[in-house]
Amino acid sequence: TDETATSSTSSSSTLLSRILSALGSLLGFALTWLLIGSLANLISISFGGQGNTKLATVFAAWTCVPFGIRSLMQIMYVIATGNTINAVGLSGFVTTSTTAMAIFLEKILAQIDIYTIWQAVLLAMGVGVMTKLDKKKSILIAVISVVMVIMIKALLGLGFEKIASINISSSLFSTMMR
Repeated sequence: TDETATSSTSSSSTLLSRILSALGSLLGFALTWLLIGSLANLISISFGGQGNTKLATVFAAWTCVPFGIRSLMQIMYVIATGNTINAVGLSGFVTTSTTAMAIFLEKILAQIDIYTIWQAVLLAMGVGVMTKLDKKKSILIAVISVVMVIMIKALLGLGFEKIASINISSSLFSTMMR
């Protein structure tokens, strides 16, 4: 009976982690979409371009298509192998460490891959069409927007990593609750 209870707990834990992972991916997709659209619009206005929030969010949605394709590729990998991807993006180049800077660098590098470059190229083309700015300014706006989103997501990832690693002992917790 202990084996069945452990097996049941393990399978429900795995299912819960997969559901939470999927929800996290959807939240990351929505966050990326909204941030890219908002930042591209704001930065293009500051560079003297024509601002259009509705058009910026439409272009941002199209630039997030590579992330949908990346997610599909990752899902196919997990289904085919039964294993999760350990080092996403360029994060495999960072040695595993528990320092905040190493975790932050890992979170940044985990977001940089061919799909991010594809997104930046699509965003540069979209910003050029949307704002009527020259090519250099459009590329600069796209790079700044993508880098800012990567930094924001890395900071959020670092925060979640640090929150998950908090170990609250029962005595500390009971002291706090008094």
